[in-house]
Amino acid sequence: MKITLESEIIPLDAENVFSNFNESLFKAINPWFMPMKVELFEGCLPGHRVIVRLGGPLIDALWVSEIIFLQKNGNEIMFIDIGKELPFPLKNWEHRHRIIKTGNKECKIMDEITYHTFHPWLDFIIKPIMHLQFGVRKKKYSQYFCKLSRSKI
Repeated sequence: MKITLESEIIPLDAENVFSNFNESLFKAINPWFMPMKVELFEGCLPGHRVIVRLGGPLIDALWVSEIIFLQKNGNEIMFIDIGKELPFPLKNWEHRHRIIKTGNKECKIMDEITYHTFHPWLDFIIKPIMHLQFGVRKKKYSQYFCKLSRSKI
């Protein structure tokens, strides 16, 4: 199953946005309805890992992702993480983070997520949940980076 989400325009150049893909951003874009504790955030370069404990009083799940790819060209910076340890019912996970130049000193972020559960019908059932969880990022990216650009002026 694939989900693609696109942020609002961000008033910073792509390289600046990429250099601020850090633990602070990761925490800021997390939706309020999915409690999360970051146990490890190594960064966004190949070989780096992110380990997160998801859930609250009723759910306790570990999510381990590893960055496997980074590519930079004149118009885009892309890095890919894959799930190494995923919460049930996820079986496979690939997340392409694309920071795309849209003008001079502005860009947008595209999240391209491909996932599979243990059954194809379950992929469809959880798709609205995935859209909700990752859809909040569209506005949160813009808010985070707008605030960052104002603080650097």
